[in-house]
Amino acid sequence: MLVLLGQIFMSLLLSFLAFLLTGSALEKLSVTRIDRKSWDQPIILFFRLFVLVVIYGFWCAATNRPIIALVLALATVGVFVASGRVKQHLLGEPLVFLDLQFVGQILRHPKLYYGQLLLAPRNAVAVVVIFLVFSALLFFLVRMEAPLTPPLHPLFRGVLLAGPLLLGLVPRYGSFAEKIRMLLSEPAGELRPQVATSKWGIFVPMLAHYCRWINEPAVPEPTLKIARLPTELTRLPHVLAVQCESFLDPRRIFAGTRSLPDFETAKSGASAHGSLDVPCGGAYTMRTEFGFLSGISPAALGCDCYNPYARAERRDYPSLPRTLKEAGWATDFVHPHDLRFFRRDRVMPALGFDRLHGAEKFRNSPRCGPHVSDAALADYLARLFTESKEPRFVFAVTMENHGPWLPGRLDAGQSQRDVYLQHLGNSSEMLGGLVDLSARLDRPFVLCWYGDHAPIFAYDVAQTRTPHTDYLITTNEPRRPLATGPITLCAHQLPNVLLAIIGNMAAHPKSFPCALTQSRTIHR
Repeated sequence: MLVLLGQIFMSLLLSFLAFLLTGSALEKLSVTRIDRKSWDQPIILFFRLFVLVVIYGFWCAATNRPIIALVLALATVGVFVASGRVKQHLLGEPLVFLDLQFVGQILRHPKLYYGQLLLAPRNAVAVVVIFLVFSALLFFLVRMEAPLTPPLHPLFRGVLLAGPLLLGLVPRYGSFAEKIRMLLSEPAGELRPQVATSKWGIFVPMLAHYCRWINEPAVPEPTLKIARLPTELTRLPHVLAVQCESFLDPRRIFAGTRSLPDFETAKSGASAHGSLDVPCGGAYTMRTEFGFLSGISPAALGCDCYNPYARAERRDYPSLPRTLKEAGWATDFVHPHDLRFFRRDRVMPALGFDRLHGAEKFRNSPRCGPHVSDAALADYLARLFTESKEPRFVFAVTMENHGPWLPGRLDAGQSQRDVYLQHLGNSSEMLGGLVDLSARLDRPFVLCWYGDHAPIFAYDVAQTRTPHTDYLITTNEPRRPLATGPITLCAHQLPNVLLAIIGNMAAHPKSFPCALTQSRTIHR
């Protein structure tokens, strides 16, 4: 019996050591540049070992086979590493722990993610080959490797199976949590994902940022507060804010591209327009969206800046819709897609929206490509305002131009660029239609239009991953512009400019004082 137990122990030990060596080497592939001074620090090695033990222990308890556990544990590390590499390539930032909250929506809506690029012929062949080899290896091991006899003790197996859960609970308590907090007490630069990953690998920063996230204050102190409206408002205008998917002036990223006629026309008569500095170039719509709705900068959010909607409904954030609601506006959120995406069904009511209009309102609406067309959304918005007898604030998020822009999405033979530009032209026409709508309304109307982020094309990531989009604010009454030229804003600064225009318009229907005397850039 002792000999048998010794054999079981040796098989487990050898399998685990093989995983530690191979898994650690695999983890280094997630890092584009390793900081050797920090990589092998004892405390970093301890936390890295702790995470790897949890991964291996879970699979060992689940399969009761050391070699199969080794293969599955390495596959788990490989998934994290591959995901981190793809994100680094496309977005210029490594994997962070809040990305794990997107797993469910990736499974529900796989076509909205760049993983669909795996279906490209060359990539698809590689994926199929890897899948077949891995499946064959598992099939062979299941037939060849017998389960441990006697099996692991049930209590021990239970602890190992609960390892991922314990990994989430342990950092909340005791000296372990204090060690991680000490790790995070370095200068602020250490907390940036790029720096942390080069110093610690992929798993330790995720664990450390999780510990920081759960211990952060309930509500951050905003660096820029939502402006107050004047107390005496004579006539409240309708207000429409449109966050247009992947919208920008195409000349930003494509040399020789023609301008967008409707956008240029609207910009020429705008009260304010210019470049919009967004939190992420190419994805994470909710970062720009939350900045616009709350007026809170990413720096003030701490770890929540990676996904502001992760727990926003549990926090009493200041917000643009709540400010307008308290001043007498009805508030609506309109998005022709599943409102569970980014948890908008929970977050938007918490931010002050009275009514939500989601995919159920657009079941029979025309599509352009896979999504509800911008023209259909414009028609829906027109009905909301023409039928409304009360001042209304509507925040609309478009869907038509969501990537990836696979060739042939609209017409056979089109490139990714052509697909994107055709959708972009439709967005510009939507803007022109909304400007025409404002001229037909019998109530003052303020329209704010901006892009959430630039597009990303796999063939030219560096060129298309720009941190700037475009915005404009226009009204249906002749007004002096805020400045003589473009104003560069950050996304979280835009709502205060919008409120300044709304306030002056409602308090002074016949005049609009110039708030900015010259074109300038407002910095973070």
